[in-house]
Amino acid sequence: MIDQLAEQPLPADERELEAVIRKKFLELTGETLHKQAPDGDDFVAVPELNEGGMSGGMVSREFWEERAIPELCARFRKLKDKELRSASISGKASALSDGIVDNFVSFFAGEHLEGFSLGLLPESYNWIIPGQKSLIRIFGDSLTEDDYDRLEGHGYDQNVTLKQLLHKKWIESPGARRKMARWIISDWGGIRGNQDKTLLRYVQVAEVNDPRTPIKGVASYSKLLSVAHPAKYAIYDARVAVALNAAQYLMGGERVVFPYLPGRNKKTGDNISNRGFSRQADFSAKELQRQGWTVIAPRHGYQSYLQLLNSVQRSLHKQPPLYELEMTLFSQAEKLASEAMAELERCR
Repeated sequence: MIDQLAEQPLPADERELEAVIRKKFLELTGETLHKQAPDGDDFVAVPELNEGGMSGGMVSREFWEERAIPELCARFRKLKDKELRSASISGKASALSDGIVDNFVSFFAGEHLEGFSLGLLPESYNWIIPGQKSLIRIFGDSLTEDDYDRLEGHGYDQNVTLKQLLHKKWIESPGARRKMARWIISDWGGIRGNQDKTLLRYVQVAEVNDPRTPIKGVASYSKLLSVAHPAKYAIYDARVAVALNAAQYLMGGERVVFPYLPGRNKKTGDNISNRGFSRQADFSAKELQRQGWTVIAPRHGYQSYLQLLNSVQRSLHKQPPLYELEMTLFSQAEKLASEAMAELERCR
């Protein structure tokens, strides 16, 4: 059965995976797992599975429900996860090792570094949402006063609500996408200076399947991708890049350098004042490579990041949405950078 499942596309979650298995059972046996045999017999005969062994091609519904489905789910996820790690989303990024993925699974689970975890996201996330006048420019009268009230603030709940409303707007109002792009990237995202033609190009990137994902502009276009396809893409910006590298610096073990992006934060990295984690020579890609880290080529950076998040997502018990993993990295980046720099000073 596992061989027959191996060619199936990877489902989005475990529930869909179980549905695939039940469908395959129906194809093989002509029976559903939920259907009780008329004579109360738990077994179904499958002649093509009769290879002369003790089972004689007989399949037990109870066995499948209680043992086979959980076991096949676990084996199938592991099989597909291994395939995904050995090839990038676009077929170009280098594989991320099991050790690197396992390190980040432990990080998000709160098992590796004290004071950092996915569980701390609701209290650690802080990003101001533009006021109601700005929101009205995007949503108009499609939102109620209660909706606008729910968006007041700067915490986790308000920002998740905004992400969900923006995704709905993106799907339902294709004609508003260019206007949405400027608002998402500039007003909410804080990245100003993109020309209209650049924003149009980013909209086009978000409207196609499997677009090219160069490092240039990734902090902008990944915001649109995360709104258009939240189950597939997540934001990659300067703070996220620093969080990925600072967390690995503190955790030890096998490590890779994710490409840095220009930033303005004095703790994670300020390109103007030349202060912060990413601006220190000790944390440069060249120096980390000298210490044994593997450097991810910038052109593969976003693909490798998505590969990591997808692998971590499937390994965590509750399989959180990708945006929660990204928000955790973003919100805890300053503290990670500060602790990594303090650790560097202690080790001098």
